[in-house]
Amino acid sequence: MPYRTPNLSLWSGLLIGTLMTCSPILLSIAPARADEPSEPARVTPDAGRLLTRCFRAMGGESRIERIRDLQIRGTIAIGGQSIGDLEMDFAEGDRSRVEIAIKSGEIASTTVFGGDGTTSWEVEYRNQGTTPNRAMLLTPAELSERVKANNWLGRLLHLAADASEMQTIGKRDYLGRDCWAVKIPADRRSTVAYFDIETRLINGFRIEVDSPLNRSGTDAPSIFLDIVLEDWKSVEEILLFHRVKLIQGEQVITITYDSIRINEVDSNRFALPPAVAELVRTSPAPASTPPSDQP
Repeated sequence: MPYRTPNLSLWSGLLIGTLMTCSPILLSIAPARADEPSEPARVTPDAGRLLTRCFRAMGGESRIERIRDLQIRGTIAIGGQSIGDLEMDFAEGDRSRVEIAIKSGEIASTTVFGGDGTTSWEVEYRNQGTTPNRAMLLTPAELSERVKANNWLGRLLHLAADASEMQTIGKRDYLGRDCWAVKIPADRRSTVAYFDIETRLINGFRIEVDSPLNRSGTDAPSIFLDIVLEDWKSVEEILLFHRVKLIQGEQVITITYDSIRINEVDSNRFALPPAVAELVRTSPAPASTPPSDQP
């Protein structure tokens, strides 16, 4: 009997909200001195030092800063059963395109959102149709939220701007690895990042999930979502994770990046879909907001 997700719309929404990708958000990161001595194991490093170590382990700030665009192709699985495909493209100039195609039995749904640097949008297709059953314009802020929720390498790089407010809370075991745990108070939800003591790469994030029980005033236990970054491999001399796991209780969603390409995106990928172009022609523009963090 073929595997069926219990609710296609629910899973599609979850994936849109929490999928991760490596987006080239470029920040000015102060490099550590080449002659910096190694610290004794008993010293607890501050968050800024841990971030610098991580960037250097990935290949160094100078290589990361050479990223101008990024193309990712992958698959999505639940419990080891493939349920969909993923295509993501990011480039400088606030250009982005994320396509999430989910299939459950005979039901298929594809959600695509993105922006060409001027217009932000989202469309949804059902059952492999070529005409979207839903198309809408987004504000830059709405698109930025979608991109951030799918962009964990970008989130990692962005932590450098908040390093002074972050706090190393000590050594912790994270899924069987010895890590430095760093609390991220600037995030709107309680988030802890885990930096591997041996590899110096980031192993993942643990996020406290908001739920109706938390808002009801009851003494309900906290619910956590783990964002696990695995299978780090070199792409153009930069280490990038190629597998992401979303773990909440017994439920595991696995996103595998089959292909990651740097500085090869075709600019036509960011062209507006015809349905969106028609909306632009007939609708007032969304209210302007400050520029997003998308490159």
